[in-house]
Amino acid sequence: MPEERDAFNEALLSTVGTPEQTELLDSSPRSRVWRVRPAGRQLLIVKQITDGGDTGGNDA
Repeated sequence: MPEERDAFNEALLSTVGTPEQTELLDSSPRSRVWRVRPAGRQLLIVKQITDGGDTGGNDA
């Protein structure tokens, strides 16, 4: 699925490896969350912020 592949840029691939399995999970409209099993590694959760809204900053 092209949308799932969007989360796996080169930096992420070089850190965790190529995923054997991915599953897009339910999440807020501001993020995408996947359950990922890289080749030969433990299960991971990957969260992608889609609008910059979860950066920890406060708007006053």
